[in-house]
Amino acid sequence: MEEYIESIEKFLRGQMSQEEENVFKKSLMIGVHMRTCAFMIAFLVKTQKTG
Repeated sequence: MEEYIESIEKFLRGQMSQEEENVFKKSLMIGVHMRTCAFMIAFLVKTQKTG
């Protein structure tokens, strides 16, 4: 789970190379756990910004 969080945060901050982004996006399409975790983190970040 920790590795998911690090990757998701890096992606959301725009700190990935194009190749890393491609691998990350592919892993979101394949991995249910990664996709669920990414959704939850993105939701929390969005909520914090608006709330």
